[in-house]
Amino acid sequence: MKQLFIKSCFSIFILYSISSCNQPEETVEYFTVTTSKVSSKYTDEGIEYVAYNPTVLKDSVLPILYLLHGHGGNNNDWFDEEEGNIRIILDSLIINNLIPPVRAVSFNAQNSWYVNHNIPFEKIYFEELIPYFESKYLIDTSNRIIVGNSMGGYGALNYSLKHPTLFNNSILLAPAAYNPVPPELSSSRKINIYKKDDVFNDSIWQVNLYRNIELNAEKDSYPTF
Repeated sequence: MKQLFIKSCFSIFILYSISSCNQPEETVEYFTVTTSKVSSKYTDEGIEYVAYNPTVLKDSVLPILYLLHGHGGNNNDWFDEEEGNIRIILDSLIINNLIPPVRAVSFNAQNSWYVNHNIPFEKIYFEELIPYFESKYLIDTSNRIIVGNSMGGYGALNYSLKHPTLFNNSILLAPAAYNPVPPELSSSRKINIYKKDDVFNDSIWQVNLYRNIELNAEKDSYPTF
């Protein structure tokens, strides 16, 4: 029931976020989902990703959905039929002309909580992943949409506040941006990122909490949430 609710909400938010884009005249008939990897100077393993692209419009400049997965997940979650089922959702919305064609990508953030730790994932995301994807595909850089579920919602919120002019819409689904601290059952309490001497540390959590991010841009510069 929770996944169904999230999928329904996501469809509504995507429809709202990109329905105002200019609709290309060419009809999209086929879509491709590919899995690949981005090399990184911060980790020898590289970062895996899954990308969604309309095949017919492969040479068109299109809006982009940056999809952030939750704790315990990976780059496949958004495309798994039992999880995000994003390909079916986007196929349906585009084929029925409810939204224009878009590209979408989900990177494997592991349980990084999208922050800089032993693997500095925030640096990786903005220094390597976004530049790589936007050099590989034709992206409408005036129409970037960041979407996050749970841990991904926490990341999407923080990224939107830290890089306000980069995204024009931010979709947060059940964001795990707990204030002032996570509940006892939260997975965030079980990982080393937020621990000191092997114990969850309130201060470390607060350092990365959205409420403590300094806002440096004009109000109108921030994305629509």
